[in-house]
Amino acid sequence: MTVRSTSLKAYKEITESGLLAQRERLAYMTIYKYGPVTGKELSKLMGIAEQWKICSVLKKKGLAREVGKRNCKITGRECYIWDLTDATKPLPIPKRLSRSELMSENKRLKVLLKKSINKIKELST
Repeated sequence: MTVRSTSLKAYKEITESGLLAQRERLAYMTIYKYGPVTGKELSKLMGIAEQWKICSVLKKKGLAREVGKRNCKITGRECYIWDLTDATKPLPIPKRLSRSELMSENKRLKVLLKKSINKIKELST
């Protein structure tokens, strides 16, 4: 195995913490074990189709990053390669708002914008 930028301590903390979903943890462990991989290579190594999508999730959590490009061993095309960061804890991903929450927030922002416009009009006269 090649020398990794991610420490063994970080690897153990992430995989044993229970903070990642099962597939995220499997993808993390696979990238750790096999080194920088393309998305298709990750899918093949995991034995699960379309797992390249999980790289973006790990990136948002601060656990993986794109480290360059090379020809994929599966497709032969030039692809981004993914590797792990030195982070020992995943970053929180903000909760997605529901449609009603988005509508409510939109209304609040419209009111705030109208107040700001009226204030600017008052100051300019």
